[in-house]
Amino acid sequence: MRYFFTLLTLCLGVTLSAQAEQFVDSVNLNGLPLQILLEDVTSTPIVIQQYSFVGLNPMNGDSLWSVERKALSGIAQKMSDDHDEATDVVDIPDVPYIFVNGVLVDVRSGEKLIDESENVKLFRASYFFEEEGVCLIEVSLKGGIRLYAFEVASGKRMMAVETDLKPGLDNLAGNRAAESGKDPVILDRDNILYYDAQNLYHIDLAAGKINWKYDGKVYDSRVVNDGKNLLLLFPPGLISLADYGKEFHLLDMVTGEPLTKKRVKLDGAVKTIEPYDGGLAIVHTKGMNIFDYDDSGEGRWSKDFAEGGISSFEVTNGEMAIYYKNKKMMVDPATGKAKTKKPEKLDREPYAGAAPKAVFDFAGKEVKMWGSNKIEIDGEQIFFSQIAFDAARKMIVTAKVNETNANLKKEVYYYDFEAYDITTKSKVTMEGRFAFSSGMAELEVIGDRVIAYSHDGLTILTANLEFGELVHDVTYKFNAIQRKGAKTAKRIGRLLGGSSDEEDLTEVPGYLKGDYVFYNEAKAEGFAPAVYPASPAKVHVLLGTPVTQKYRMPLLAVFEKASGEFVMQDRMIYDNAQFTLDPEKNQVYVIHGKSIRWYRF
Repeated sequence: MRYFFTLLTLCLGVTLSAQAEQFVDSVNLNGLPLQILLEDVTSTPIVIQQYSFVGLNPMNGDSLWSVERKALSGIAQKMSDDHDEATDVVDIPDVPYIFVNGVLVDVRSGEKLIDESENVKLFRASYFFEEEGVCLIEVSLKGGIRLYAFEVASGKRMMAVETDLKPGLDNLAGNRAAESGKDPVILDRDNILYYDAQNLYHIDLAAGKINWKYDGKVYDSRVVNDGKNLLLLFPPGLISLADYGKEFHLLDMVTGEPLTKKRVKLDGAVKTIEPYDGGLAIVHTKGMNIFDYDDSGEGRWSKDFAEGGISSFEVTNGEMAIYYKNKKMMVDPATGKAKTKKPEKLDREPYAGAAPKAVFDFAGKEVKMWGSNKIEIDGEQIFFSQIAFDAARKMIVTAKVNETNANLKKEVYYYDFEAYDITTKSKVTMEGRFAFSSGMAELEVIGDRVIAYSHDGLTILTANLEFGELVHDVTYKFNAIQRKGAKTAKRIGRLLGGSSDEEDLTEVPGYLKGDYVFYNEAKAEGFAPAVYPASPAKVHVLLGTPVTQKYRMPLLAVFEKASGEFVMQDRMIYDNAQFTLDPEKNQVYVIHGKSIRWYRF
């Protein structure tokens, strides 16, 4: 994860001392730099100027490559309020590629994997298959959609094929998966299933061609019959709560030809599909039946076993038992007819309730996560906007937005701090309520120190966690550099926050309602809260002008987390100063006039 900061200002009430400064070098540019983008995979710094994108060597600042930029895009960025945020560049997730003005660039070499001659208009989506080392890039053309495949390690193009989907106003740009409801599926190293809003395609990556196409929006598919067939499922009705519709279709995997002329229609919406006795047992909302891989389209049973709410079935010694609505019915597996007039009633299992989003261990205690801003430990519910775990003291520190005092218009949010001791099951609250402009980006416990940092970098708060008490130490506040047409950027908030489907986020922005980085990491296998947050950065970087001296030159200052002190300062002459932090290398890139400086800590 990369953290982008711009136009931050310093209002520091203590004297700074330069103890750990490591100035590496600087490089002068021909044009005025507007932004430094840190590519996510390689950490390559990319300088965005009005007329070009320039990739730099992160060790010495040498220029690695340059790509021309459309003048209109550069002018628009330069004249916008947030001219540090380019809108014509996409950092492709999980791979070392960026997309710029219709050109796909490998940042390792500067090679154009897609060049200007291909007349690409917009980036739409990307899909990375890590095990196969393959990346799919979907783009829009003037009159259609093109799908590229690349071997990520070498940058070698595997294919470029055009689909039949026409980019209209609704689907010209954006994530195609949202249109079709299904991401591509890689069958093997050479073949994929690709869905768009209108069709399903079987694509041969090695040959770079579409083997076959199924006309119609497919919601999901299953490879069945040992890979010989593909079973297609379709969307439910507009007002249906079911996962799938009432129809399915079987295809020949090699040719794409349907086994039946028409889709097979069931009495109810499809629920589950299980292999059974050389065929498929399909359970739907009105019952179930067994289907063979043939062209009849008819179930083995002349009539479906017609009971709603089927949860499962089992076959033992040729006897089939179907379970539904807390009942068990014995059925003839050959005909689907019930063997008794009435089903056997079963003891109702107790209602288990909703399941937590994740369960993990912290200091020997089970922690349940119920949403992006709520956990439970030993029956104690803890709400938070940001959270940190102190393994040494077996304490959980939280910061929670006090929505009553939040000033949404001015984007000033007040936080309450609390620490929960999991051993004594006691809570301690830090006295006071603390304002953070644009919300809190990070909360960490380092040694006996709690450090909180704002999204826009204007505030750092430190507190001491000792003897079971949480005591405020000092808060550093900063003002933004004043430059014509500029305003404080909030890039960190957008990167770390995002939105959520778990809760209502209408009153307060999503990144303030819950720590979504924690939410995502906690759901991952092997999550260890003792080392959260995972950011390896040793420092926070601040850039701005002291509030007490209105016309003073900007100052770059670096706060060391371990010592709790500012360990570097450097005066900036130009008001276009901004910086980007590489948290893995602990390297800071600074725009200063027409030059780029970088520091390492």
